[in-house]
Amino acid sequence: MRMIYSGAAIAALVAPVLAGCSSGPQIDVVSSGTVPANGTYAIVEGAQGNVGRSVSEILAQHGLTRSETPDYIVQVSHAERPAGTGLLVPDDADAQWLRRPDFHHRTRPVATLGISIAAVADGRELYRASASGRSRPKGDIWAPLVQAILPASEQGSD
Repeated sequence: MRMIYSGAAIAALVAPVLAGCSSGPQIDVVSSGTVPANGTYAIVEGAQGNVGRSVSEILAQHGLTRSETPDYIVQVSHAERPAGTGLLVPDDADAQWLRRPDFHHRTRPVATLGISIAAVADGRELYRASASGRSRPKGDIWAPLVQAILPASEQGSD
């Protein structure tokens, strides 16, 4: 028996596969609270290089400016780890890897970014978020993670 597929059926099957190849990295986000609008802030931990610049740019979109006497304290943490994990049997005499972490050159590491914004006046945490995604072989994962955990301000669209 010979099967004939219509062009529409084939396109419906192929389109999701091709779309998955061209999309950006999948980012998982968990957040609570709201990013304050207007005021001053100081970053006290963790944000270095591109991460610090990206966080500062997005906070500026929310009307926040850096200050030595801030209204808000911003804590940022970021890390990259191998995509695969290992299993080590710790033994004082002889530690052994039962399964080594996968450091293969084609394995994309997992990047994780966290942020906490607290009011200086009372120490209350106003916003907390974390995001994780796989790094691109030739690309910056930090900017998409920052954009994911610090949603764009409605203030700039007036």
